[in-house]
Amino acid sequence: MKNLLKHGVVIENSSTEEQTVTKVPVVESLGAYDYYDLAMVPVRKNQAMKILPDLAANKKVPTSLFMMNNAKGQEKFVETLEKDRFTIGFPLPVGERDGHVIPMLPVNVKE
Repeated sequence: MKNLLKHGVVIENSSTEEQTVTKVPVVESLGAYDYYDLAMVPVRKNQAMKILPDLAANKKVPTSLFMMNNAKGQEKFVETLEKDRFTIGFPLPVGERDGHVIPMLPVNVKE
């Protein structure tokens, strides 16, 4: 979290080494009455399971976006958050984080 606060989200194109930086609001905890349009949760599944109770207790955030690949499915998310309060997003293929930089493997998309 310290890296996100200090540097923002830093993505590096593995082919060109070009970096993009996006500053995002970061919170350490979610209170029951905190309001956000979207809660983006970019953590591993085992980490996400730990924060599900806080997300479930908050009825003000309409959608939580989990950025992960979860081969076992989303049953626990449905049980805890209700089906219409979460979505799963799968980011571009990335390598191992290097400090605060996230290497991204470019994907060629032809029109």
